[in-house]
Amino acid sequence: MLKPCILSCVLVFFVFFIPQISFSCPQDQIQSLLEFKILLTQNTNNHTTAIITLEGLETWRPNSDSCNCNSSDIPGDGFVSLTSFISLDMSDKSFNGSIPPELFSLKTLRRLDLSMNVIGGTLSGDIKELKNLQELILYENFIEGEIPPEIGSLAKLRTLTLWPNMFSGSKPLSVSQLSKLETFDLQNNSLSFEMRS
Repeated sequence: MLKPCILSCVLVFFVFFIPQISFSCPQDQIQSLLEFKILLTQNTNNHTTAIITLEGLETWRPNSDSCNCNSSDIPGDGFVSLTSFISLDMSDKSFNGSIPPELFSLKTLRRLDLSMNVIGGTLSGDIKELKNLQELILYENFIEGEIPPEIGSLAKLRTLTLWPNMFSGSKPLSVSQLSKLETFDLQNNSLSFEMRS
């Protein structure tokens, strides 16, 4: 009679407590997020040419567990202190501008989602620095230029979604080196069917 009770308690623990642990911000990153919030706010206050919203940031407090943000600019120097992040989801936040090079210093990053924004510019070859990246999600933006051949060095990449953007040219041959790739979507770009080395 005791065993079913123990099993039930274990199931309740996994159903109700594990998801909260999995999706919460690590304690050592909360201070970094608060510093990032200050940087976003400072950059917003100094920005006079665009309408910028910061809804959602009001929940970022020292005792908060929020990892969501809304803004219009991506300040590159805000990423400097986020050195232990494994997942960065900045999707659907109306971010514009280009992908800041400082983002490529997040060596532990496994998932990067910048989808559904208005990000332009090109995808830098510095993407190769994200050696642990498993998911690169950039769909519904305005990123242009060629897909950098350095993308082939992301050996752990499982998901690569780049549709629809403004990528042009041919697909890099190095993509064929991504042996773990499960999802690869380049639809609605201006890419040719040829492969380039």
